[in-house]
Formats: sequence, C-alpha cells, structure tokens
Amino acid sequence: MENQQQTALITGCTSGIGLHLAHQFAKHRHPLVLVAPVEGELQQLRAELTSVYGINAEVIAKDLEQPSAAQEIYDELAARDIHVHILVNNAGQGFHGNWWEQSIDTDLSMLRLNIEAVLRLTKLLLPKISRSPARSSLALTG
Repeated sequence: MENQQQTALITGCTSGIGLHLAHQFAKHRHPLVLVAPVEGELQQLRAELTSVYGINAEVIAKDLEQPSAAQEIYDELAARDIHVHILVNNAGQGFHGNWWEQSIDTDLSMLRLNIEAVLRLTKLLLPKISRSPARSSLALTG
C-alpha cells in the first residue's frame, strides 16, 4: 500500500519528537491525524504541513490526560470515516529533579498521560490496525 493511503495518527505532535515525526510522515506523503490539546497549535501545524508537503491532515484537539479522551478520539475517527494504519503514541511528560519533591498530583498526571492514555488509545485502535490489509504499525515514543 502506498504511503498516501496509510494514515498516521500522531499524539503530542506540536512540539519535540512529535513535531519532527509529523514532518517526517508528511514528507513521506502520509495522510495525518494530528492530536494535541491546543486547537490553535494543531491548526497552525496542519496549515504548514499541507502547504509544504501537499498532504491531507486532520486535527483532533484532545488532552490525553483526560480518561475520556481516547474514546472521544476513536469516536471522532469513526464519525469522519478515518482509518488509522499507523499509531504513534508520542504524547508524554517528564520531570527533572528529586522525585520525592514533586507533588502526588504531578505524579498522577504523568501516569495518566504516559501510561493510561497510551493503553487506552492502543486498546481502541489496535484491533482495527491489526485487521488492515496494509502493513500497519504501532509506535510508542513517549
């Protein structure tokens, strides 16, 4: 299957590794679904990628720290009739310093984003990805 038919969903795509990956997938002509919390940043990235690479990009503004976000993304994909072939679970956060000095709320926030969101999104999307006739992929980068 050509890249133009293999849609990649990239979380955490507006900065860092996720931003670089969005450019690389666009450069290789993949249609994209861009996921991050801030709609304005997503729209700006979408405009840049479609202008520079001539690809189709959809945006879904969701905060993956929220337990309902993965299901809402899944539902939006279904409503837009978008089939994801490549899932790049890149959204994540970290902490520098003494772990015991950070609040339990920060620990729980990282747990929700770095583990729970990856688990939820993968569980929802992987069954369809694995049944795809195309070679599909799953990437965990956070």
